[in-house]
Amino acid sequence: MSQAFNERSAGIMRICIIGLAKSGTSALYESVKASLPPPRRILFEPKSPSEFRYVLGNGTANALTKIMFTSAAALGFDPAAFTHNICIVRDPRDVAVSSLLYRFNRIQLIKDKALTGRLIEALQRKEQEPDVMPVSTILDMLESDGARKFIASFESTLAKFQELIATHKDLFVLRFEDMIEGNLDPLSEFLSLKISPPPRLSGWTSKIGRKGESGDWRNWFCDADVNLFQPHLQTFIAAHGYDATWQQSGNKSILPEHCSGYVKTLMLSRVNDPYLRSPNNASIEALKSAAEDGKPMAMLNLARNVIATEPDAAKALLTQLVEMEHTANVLSLGDSFRKSRDLRKAFFAYRIAYAANNASLARRTLAPLVRLAAGNRF
Repeated sequence: MSQAFNERSAGIMRICIIGLAKSGTSALYESVKASLPPPRRILFEPKSPSEFRYVLGNGTANALTKIMFTSAAALGFDPAAFTHNICIVRDPRDVAVSSLLYRFNRIQLIKDKALTGRLIEALQRKEQEPDVMPVSTILDMLESDGARKFIASFESTLAKFQELIATHKDLFVLRFEDMIEGNLDPLSEFLSLKISPPPRLSGWTSKIGRKGESGDWRNWFCDADVNLFQPHLQTFIAAHGYDATWQQSGNKSILPEHCSGYVKTLMLSRVNDPYLRSPNNASIEALKSAAEDGKPMAMLNLARNVIATEPDAAKALLTQLVEMEHTANVLSLGDSFRKSRDLRKAFFAYRIAYAANNASLARRTLAPLVRLAAGNRF
């Protein structure tokens, strides 16, 4: 009998949301999070198996995580470990458009000023004359043979994702289109929770949302795109009942706020992300938002900011980091306080690391601190 079965019987929920990038996973996560009762563990896109294990590590708390399908194998995803698994699917043509624009969230691209300048000019031309600038041309501008590489990878990922859906019959499959239209009664019944339509993304995830509509690809695709994409996406489109006619809009409209303006805002937000090691201008509110979703660097930076004024909150954050196997980060925080001779705060961080049974690591760090603290009163 599986652990998930036992937990379901005890009324404990372990929920995993899985989908492709730009398919609505973040919006769905926010909807479920709003309804999941405490005590709970929530984690937005764990980056390592240790973080993923943390979600499942407490036998008395409800749990929620959302992962990208492309990361599932590396994280060790096993549907049997969860009481509820939700796959969200979206028209792959809309996913392709959103994925193209979300490339501007990549630091490496942002640093290439010349390339981003040319790409933004191409997007602005797309806004003015949608049929003159195919999506495939912009993909080719991103990298050599970019359109072909994108389609080959995308088709392979769609096929593997569909295999997961077909193999595990107990997965709940939610269409993005049903979510944004508020058709969520079947999901509410599946979870035994009242799930409401997703709120507008706010806090540190606010940058993710763009248009939030279905069928916008009809404004973006040109004849060249239809000819290129259709043979590779048709199987997934048919499997999930999407319109297979590939009819483009007769009056195409692409607004800057959903195109060039969106990517400019996205690039600016990226360098200020609160989950970076050294975010440029992350506010306390942004740090709290990202820390709630289990982003390690946001948790560390927030703890640094509140350790003097809210020691209980700082302790909870650092303890969670240790449980997520980020003890080295807690020790590094202690190191930074030690170097600035703020010994009280240094001891605060080191003691949490020590309590996590990282004795050899903690003692090695504590020894010079104790010598430094000789004669000081705490």
